[in-house]
Amino acid sequence: MHPSRRVVLSGLSPELARTCRLHRIYLVEPRMTLETDLVRRRILFTGLMFGLVTPAMAQSVPPVTGSPLSDDLYQGRALSTGGLALETSRIALAKSPSPAVRAFAQEEINEQLAFRQAFARAAATTGSVPRLPADQAAGLSARDATVLQLHQTGSAGTPFDKLYVGTQIDGHRELRLLNQGYAANGSDPTLAAIATQALPLIDRHLAILQDINNAS
Repeated sequence: MHPSRRVVLSGLSPELARTCRLHRIYLVEPRMTLETDLVRRRILFTGLMFGLVTPAMAQSVPPVTGSPLSDDLYQGRALSTGGLALETSRIALAKSPSPAVRAFAQEEINEQLAFRQAFARAAATTGSVPRLPADQAAGLSARDATVLQLHQTGSAGTPFDKLYVGTQIDGHRELRLLNQGYAANGSDPTLAAIATQALPLIDRHLAILQDINNAS
């Protein structure tokens, strides 16, 4: 590990901390921001999935709100998190045996493509170009790439549905936090309008996902 880097995630087990180092996921933060809170939540979710973090440990992590992102980084983070939702939903159309899951996956695909178009129109108006976070400059982050690979290689059926629904719930919660923060603190009115419009759609999807989860 680079001597100036360290993992600053309170509540992680030693096993998950080692996994973070293995995948070169290091957070160096003088203070917690909205962006690093999203990263921390993604790591905690994957830790829960592999049994490296207990639910009680994950629940002990406090939310961070009110920390603004720059316009370009907000767009980059929204497109990146939405991109994982998009790609896993495409896989779900082919692998899920559940009509409810497939119907949600198609709706999620349509929604993510619509938001990509909205950001493209905003860029033409504002000139703000989406910027990916540093950990995703070359594409998906190591964590997201691992999650995507699990969807690609996992067996179809109920185990896949549980993985997919859990991933979508986590991603939608991240997107809600991200859009809520930018809607309240963002500097660009066009992007703030997109963030505001996204919130009820995200809440609706979370409700659908919870219903699917409860029925399984």
